[in-house]
Amino acid sequence: MKNTKIIPYDTTLRDGAQDPRARLSVAKKLAIARRLDEWGMPYIEGGWPGANEIDTKFFQEARGVLQNSQLIAFGMTARIGVRPENDDGLNMLLKSETRVVTLVGKTWLQNVKRTLRTEGLPNLETIQRSVEFLTKESREVFFDAEHWFDGFAQDPQYAMEALEAAQAGGARVLALCDTRGSCIPEFIYKATRLAKKRFPDMQLGIHAHNDGGLAVINTINAVKAGAMQVQGTINGVGERTGNVDLCVVLPTAEFKYGLNSGLDMQQVFDVAHFVARQNEIPVPDNNPYTGINAFRHKAGLHASGQQRDDEAYQHINPASVGNSTSFVQSEQGGSTNVEIMAKKHGFELNRNDPAFILLVQEMKKLKVLGDAQEFLLLHKFLGSGVEPFDVLDGSRVIDTRGLTPEAHVRVRVNGDTHEETTLGDGPINAFDLALKKALSQKYPQINNIEIDDYTVTLPQGESGSAAEVEVYVRLKANEDTWTSTVRGTDQQRTGEDALIQGYNYYLLKRT
Repeated sequence: MKNTKIIPYDTTLRDGAQDPRARLSVAKKLAIARRLDEWGMPYIEGGWPGANEIDTKFFQEARGVLQNSQLIAFGMTARIGVRPENDDGLNMLLKSETRVVTLVGKTWLQNVKRTLRTEGLPNLETIQRSVEFLTKESREVFFDAEHWFDGFAQDPQYAMEALEAAQAGGARVLALCDTRGSCIPEFIYKATRLAKKRFPDMQLGIHAHNDGGLAVINTINAVKAGAMQVQGTINGVGERTGNVDLCVVLPTAEFKYGLNSGLDMQQVFDVAHFVARQNEIPVPDNNPYTGINAFRHKAGLHASGQQRDDEAYQHINPASVGNSTSFVQSEQGGSTNVEIMAKKHGFELNRNDPAFILLVQEMKKLKVLGDAQEFLLLHKFLGSGVEPFDVLDGSRVIDTRGLTPEAHVRVRVNGDTHEETTLGDGPINAFDLALKKALSQKYPQINNIEIDDYTVTLPQGESGSAAEVEVYVRLKANEDTWTSTVRGTDQQRTGEDALIQGYNYYLLKRT
């Protein structure tokens, strides 16, 4: 398989938009399309014109925008019994004015009978005539064979006949779809191999869903069997459990199997997080290659080993996908973790320093540290220990059922006291707004900070209403991003402390 060429095909703007969490406006779809175009994505499926107002308007505004990628309009075969030239959906595809059209059609006989409520032959005729209509209108047609693997498992002959109908109509690509994510890799390989034998001169594609957690290996197996076009979404977004994640399958294809996609893998991390900001679906922290934990080390043994050998606990160089190595300081850390922590934040420290043992002990006592806690801990033992501001007693949040939460915050800055009262969408939001307002009188740059992620979890093994909670906050200001992590039994107070420490870190580092 080494040096085999694969052709990536992105469907984030269509299949990915079906993710229940996705929030894509026309502007956001255009932003994602431009970023994928900059990356060099060969094909970008923009949506289903006519299906909704956003997709229809997107195709109007996207004309001429892309420089490197081919924009694709998606739609379905004509309705049963309707001549293609009279089908509204097919005519909307023509109005989108894309050179390439992807047409989805039924290939699972059971689905044809139960969903379309027709017989096998009329469906085959509709596939051929629909594809033929578009090709005669000078469109290049990719045929998405919906449920093809399910159809092949039940009735191999009909599944192949559906592909033959698309081929007869003039389709250039036959994309085999594991629509339910129901199949195992061995079957994907076998079925794709037989399809390639049946259609040796056709380009095959693979469209895998992840319902069984097998989308990546199923995609790889389809490529091994002869598929060339790899359809998927950025970060694996999509309906139910999503589609194959292009930001996982493409690096895996290149670094593990020697498959050439023609895309710069060093952009993978940036693309993943750019799209996540646009569709408001965060990249999972433990995602391979692109998650913030993908190359992050916590245990003292691992930190020590990784410092001595770059390959000790990392399967590839993080820079090859645009990520980087990082270390988490916690109760599981040791001396090496403290050395790494000091170096990371620019503090001079060696093991003979009297503060070294104290730092190790304090790190273990705190149990978990974000960037802010690391820096403030070092500042306490190796710096002046003085922080830019203190939140004073009397600060409070009033969260009465049925009323908008109200926060009253008093801060001390250089001996001066400032206080503000603010309403918020929730108790933490109210506290955050009041804190920023109070601090902005002295530190106007505090308003540059945005909360990129705010997560509350129960540490493993904890339960009950008195259990500790862990509040993780990821903050950003301009191009800087940092974390603040605090544990405590009072969720509101713990969240407030995470923000206070996160803001003190920012001000110490930049004033």
